Amino acid sequence: MSPEFLWYIPNTVEPGHRGDDTTDGWGSVEYSTDLARTAERHGWGGALLGTGWGRPDTFTVATALAARTTTFKPLIAVRPGYWRPAHFAAAAAATLDQLSRGRVLVNIVSGLDHLAAYGDARSDPPNGTSAHRSSCVSYDSCGPRRT
Repeated sequence: MSPEFLWYIPNTVEPGHRGDDTTDGWGSVEYSTDLARTAERHGWGGALLGTGWGRPDTFTVATALAARTTTFKPLIAVRPGYWRPAHFAAAAAATLDQLSRGRVLVNIVSGLDHLAAYGDARSDPPNGTSAHRSSCVSYDSCGPRRT
């Protein structure tokens, strides 16, 4: 198996995220599609679509980009507390993965980022982070994980 490299597409409505230059069309589906197609054209496997409070929904952005590209793999960042119960995120990922012919990747973000803003009142970082993440990934595309 050869390594696959991914890019990053800013998933923000306002320009200037992480020092990015202000550009016409920033935050539009056209701008994000142009970035995804450019990554695809230059051999990148896909790109991370970051999550965070106040950002557009990563599944919605990923769906738009998957529909407008042919090989681009959206790496969808999700926060377990934001998708509660977690099986909604699992169902969304499984559906988009099927519709895009297996191009979906998921990044489960378990670090701090104003947890209460995501509805995540259960976490007890750093001790409870792994247990919380494990409880959120106990679903696969067909329901509870089979062991």
